[in-house]
Amino acid sequence: MRAIYYLPYNVVVYATAAVALVIGACTGSLLPLFIQCFMFFLWDMSFVLGAWPLDEEPVNVAVTRSITIRTLTSYFFPLYGILFGLLFVIEHAKQTAFLNLCSRAGVPMPLLLMPFALSSVNLLFIPVAVSRKGKDHVSPAFRGMLFVVTLCQQCSVIVFAHCVLRIAYTLS
Repeated sequence: MRAIYYLPYNVVVYATAAVALVIGACTGSLLPLFIQCFMFFLWDMSFVLGAWPLDEEPVNVAVTRSITIRTLTSYFFPLYGILFGLLFVIEHAKQTAFLNLCSRAGVPMPLLLMPFALSSVNLLFIPVAVSRKGKDHVSPAFRGMLFVVTLCQQCSVIVFAHCVLRIAYTLS
């Protein structure tokens, strides 16, 4: 099982994400998006529960990975702040036009807000033990936390890209 994380099988995940984004944007279907999020779930779950080589990766590397994921996810906050700040200050006709565009594109407001919500969950600080004293292996609690932040980051990005592509496809 560990071989899929050492060999370039992750290319399949990237290729599937790209194909799912294109199919979802062109067809207006949410099914490719759900399939991709489920694929992320399976990949991350198998990595965290079974294939992660705890004996080969120091705790500080795992902590750095977690910090990097959370930092990348935090970039959604200013982006959404600008988006919704603009929506609140532009004239009513332009607000309505944007919301109608989202509706025509098949992007309901909950889907548009999902990356913000996932980013919010991802940035919650819930303290966990990183490892046992004297051990250089991450704890099961840290594994679980890393699974959640990784999955939230992946789904935030894929949902955001899906929304943008559907809106862009509708405009073309």
